[in-house]
Amino acid sequence: MPGVVVDPETVETNIVFFDVAGTGSSAVEIVEGLAGLGVRIGAMGETSQVITSAVEQQRAANDEISKNAQLTANETQLVSSAIQEMSRETATAADLSSSVRATASEVEEQVADMQSDLTQKMRRSYG
Repeated sequence: MPGVVVDPETVETNIVFFDVAGTGSSAVEIVEGLAGLGVRIGAMGETSQVITSAVEQQRAANDEISKNAQLTANETQLVSSAIQEMSRETATAADLSSSVRATASEVEEQVADMQSDLTQKMRRSYG
């Protein structure tokens, strides 16, 4: 912003002091103008301002983004693990299904053989 001077020696964490004397506006006018843009600042004198809110809001937004990214990563890992487990279970079910089909085929053959033997024995007995 033209006319704004920031002294780096006075910057502490989220508090920034700057001189607006070169803007041609009073501290109150700057406070009111920035309030209309959603920036909350406080006047320390006729030409000094303190911006704390904007920096705090940005830090909170960054923290929220970081937290959400970590939660998303954790949930993605859980979904990935569940998919891997489902894949293993599906493979096991497929193996068991093949085994059941083979056993059923063997039983079917044994039943057919038993029916044939029984038919032959009955013909010999009643023949």
